[in-house]
Amino acid sequence: MYGEKFLDITVFRAIKLEDVDKFGGNDPYVFVFTDIDEPKIGAKTHVSKEGKNPKWNQQLHLENLTDRTQYVYLEVMDDETGTDEPIAFAAVPLSQIRDAPGDRLQGEFNLFNKDGQAKGKIVLGLRLRNPSDLPIEEEEGALVEGVSQVVGKHQERFKKMVFKENLEDGGKAVLTGLALLGAGAKLFAKPAKKEA
Repeated sequence: MYGEKFLDITVFRAIKLEDVDKFGGNDPYVFVFTDIDEPKIGAKTHVSKEGKNPKWNQQLHLENLTDRTQYVYLEVMDDETGTDEPIAFAAVPLSQIRDAPGDRLQGEFNLFNKDGQAKGKIVLGLRLRNPSDLPIEEEEGALVEGVSQVVGKHQERFKKMVFKENLEDGGKAVLTGLALLGAGAKLFAKPAKKEA
């Protein structure tokens, strides 16, 4: 039983992220939340410019965890001008944090692509605390192999984000093609005859 708890998540770094950016490297950030039915209520890191092996060293806080809260959901996204592109996701069971000494765990967790295949890892510090306790700044220390998994409803959400991003990319490609076609047509058009 958790009672009401807060969750401090220190997002240290990621390892070997899949490169999803077609033009340049990933500019990833991490979004975390605990309610799959209310995924907009969460927290996110700043954007890292370090591509496939980004570092954040940033602490995030989620409040009002209850006995119903089973997972912290992670989504690694590539910051884009339009729709951000999904890179990887995972669900981390909170039971392993509750079972750890002092309700604290530092570990390396698998990340997954839309098909549920392990693609890269993320290093996190996780701490469950009472609302009256203050957060503690964490530095990366000894790591355990943390448990992360694919939860069906979360994977469905992630696949929809990938589909939406692919549609947007397809639309951009069509518009770019049309613009190039128009520019080419102007370039090769015969000049109009002047009437005397």
